[in-house]
Amino acid sequence: MGGNYTYDLMFDLTGLNPSTAAISGLFGTDNDGSISLNGNAAVATTGFAGFGATTNFSFTSGFIAGINKIHVVVDNGGDPTAIFVQLSGTAAAAGGVPEPTTVVLIGAGLAGLALVRRRRRE
Repeated sequence: MGGNYTYDLMFDLTGLNPSTAAISGLFGTDNDGSISLNGNAAVATTGFAGFGATTNFSFTSGFIAGINKIHVVVDNGGDPTAIFVQLSGTAAAAGGVPEPTTVVLIGAGLAGLALVRRRRRE
């Protein structure tokens, strides 16, 4: 039957830092399609090509803590319809290992405190 069909892929970022998350991949649809994250604007669309090719996509922002949704919408011009989604992603642990520059700054600060304390003892 013709009309719009929405397919949702849900994933949980609990315990991960959403600002470090990234997902990329390929998707294809039979007839017009789009892919988006958490209700934001579509990052990629397919044309009315009858499932002829895949389209690259990537999400580098728009992630939230907890449950996230990737939406694939297909505008089906008539039966049958199909979707294909292949993806991979990464995200750092929340409160994970600090950036190298942070470690250097903390180290410099501790060294400075040690020098101040040492000068006071003399």
